[in-house]
Amino acid sequence: MTHDQGEMFILFMADDKLSGKVQVWRDPDRRSRKCRKDLSDILRFIEVHPKLEPTLPPDV
Repeated sequence: MTHDQGEMFILFMADDKLSGKVQVWRDPDRRSRKCRKDLSDILRFIEVHPKLEPTLPPDV
């Protein structure tokens, strides 16, 4: 595996994790404190993986 392939693999895994966080953040039955934590996690995640920021939905 080349360095570029490894980076793409990590980004694909990161994209899945980010998508999951966005899904739980949008859950209307989730407690507000948990939603704030989810949003904080999403923002920290984007700081570490800035290439994924364009994949975020506009409402995040």
